[in-house]
Amino acid sequence: MSSSDDGEKAPGSGSSSGTGGEAPGGDGETASGGAQATGGNGGDGGAQATGGNGGDGGAQATGGGSGGNSGGNNGGGTATFTGTIQITRFLGTSQSRSAIVSFSWIKEQEPAASRCTSTQHGLCRVSSCPPAEPAAPDTPAEMRPNAGAITIKSDDPEAPLAVTLTPKDNSYSTDEWTGDLLGGELLTISAEGDSVPGFVTTVRFPLAPLLMSPAVSSEATGVVPLPTPRDQDLEFTLDLRETATTVVAAGQHLGSDGSQTSLYCTFSGSGGIPASALAQLPATTKIRLYSTNVQNVELEGGRVTVRTVFEMASESKRAYPHFELE
Repeated sequence: MSSSDDGEKAPGSGSSSGTGGEAPGGDGETASGGAQATGGNGGDGGAQATGGNGGDGGAQATGGGSGGNSGGNNGGGTATFTGTIQITRFLGTSQSRSAIVSFSWIKEQEPAASRCTSTQHGLCRVSSCPPAEPAAPDTPAEMRPNAGAITIKSDDPEAPLAVTLTPKDNSYSTDEWTGDLLGGELLTISAEGDSVPGFVTTVRFPLAPLLMSPAVSSEATGVVPLPTPRDQDLEFTLDLRETATTVVAAGQHLGSDGSQTSLYCTFSGSGGIPASALAQLPATTKIRLYSTNVQNVELEGGRVTVRTVFEMASESKRAYPHFELE
């Protein structure tokens, strides 16, 4: 399904450059050791990749390529790497698009204790992380795994998306985006392969989910904060428009000392965030909702998770609401 099948452009599709928003995060931290790159016509597309569970975004995945052999981890070998590729469309204050790549080695020794603490509240997790400790001086950077150049293309016949992310200096950088990312496209992600085997996979990019309740005025336009008390459960209903399997609710508050408190929840179109979770977040924390599809690619030596993410719009598609705690 291309954007033309929907009969209209996604809300906010007129702007795809500039600084991106904050991508929804899992447990309050980015993937450990991950080489990251963000897009948006060269702008900073967001802080971290999504975590938690997601639905199956759809199509096939094939491994192999120049970096290694195809195959999975279910039948033998110990996983040595993990990776995430996330493509996000932001609305609201930052109408932009973002591509983030993160790879890390899986250590054989016992993992170090997390610097963060987390509590589970139904389908939601709240994580609190103290300020990060400064790195020891003269500590050499560990070389991280990479999958070679990664190309993302869409099947939109009117404005096909194309962008390449290239590993350089232990990270990834993006070239200029061409085409557009309106929602509903089928994306093909191809990796040449390096220390991570090459692969090709496809995943559907969702349409923007529409907030059905609580209702937003059909006359409202632009960014619409919805005041949300922290001592009551927050309930909502979304229309996923038959292009996504999962809803993510995410919020993050950064302290002046570098500490952070984050919320991450997954739902299937409607859901609620318990007051017990909201009470752990400071006032003014913004909670945003996203539709997402997920495709896991099983390779020799590890797994790469590909996510497509689109931020919420109002039912009229003219406003970009978020919940703001008070």
